[in-house]
Amino acid sequence: MTTQPTRPRKPPRFSLRLKVTLYLTAVALMIQVLLGVAVLYYQYSAIDRFFDTRIEARVNAIVSKLGSRESLVTDEELAQIVADRPQLALFENSGATLFRVSGRVVASTIRPTPPFELTAVEPLRKGVSFTAFRRSQEGLLGPGHDQSRFRVAVRTLTDPAGEQFLLVFIGDDWNFDVMIRVMFGVFAAASAAGIVAWCIAAWIIAGLAMAPLRHLRLVAGSFTPEAIEKEIELPSDSTEIAALEQDLREARIKLRT
Repeated sequence: MTTQPTRPRKPPRFSLRLKVTLYLTAVALMIQVLLGVAVLYYQYSAIDRFFDTRIEARVNAIVSKLGSRESLVTDEELAQIVADRPQLALFENSGATLFRVSGRVVASTIRPTPPFELTAVEPLRKGVSFTAFRRSQEGLLGPGHDQSRFRVAVRTLTDPAGEQFLLVFIGDDWNFDVMIRVMFGVFAAASAAGIVAWCIAAWIIAGLAMAPLRHLRLVAGSFTPEAIEKEIELPSDSTEIAALEQDLREARIKLRT
């Protein structure tokens, strides 16, 4: 009975060291993505709350000036009040409109005035005195502004006669968008640097782990009948390599006998 010659095995396309490096990098990448999503969500929410706080302070300042008046404000007077803003303003392009609860416009610095149903009906539906939200719509501050994303704040107020009004303040969210882009840019750069650093570290760690196997390859290549008595020593203090060293010693004893 003739035995068929065995076909030579094709060498693997990738080394074990490269595979270990890729596995470690993939695990690190998944962990970094999960942590990155959590961090980005927290930072985004914190920045969003900060801008809501600043726009609420701006609206409260306008309402305090309107509340001290005994007559209805005009467009020019409302424009002067809105223009009196802090030196460091987050909402450089802004405007305000004063509505009656029926939707009728009392005064406005925005032309054309923003739709009542789009901006001022939100606190009436929720039953709250103040609300702030983002709105994506071109021309919300008028035709002279090319921004399409705005932050809208609505505050209810009551005049000395007891009549209720709604003040709608709209500011472009350009500064918010800039901060978010910077945040994502910093995160992307830090993530790329982290992945490169982890690839280098994983390559070094895999090399240290594969060192005993490279020595074992040299030992196996040196097996000859004349060197059968030579003691086998593998430079490693791990239990796995120690067990392999013991197996090789037992195999050498069996070959001698």
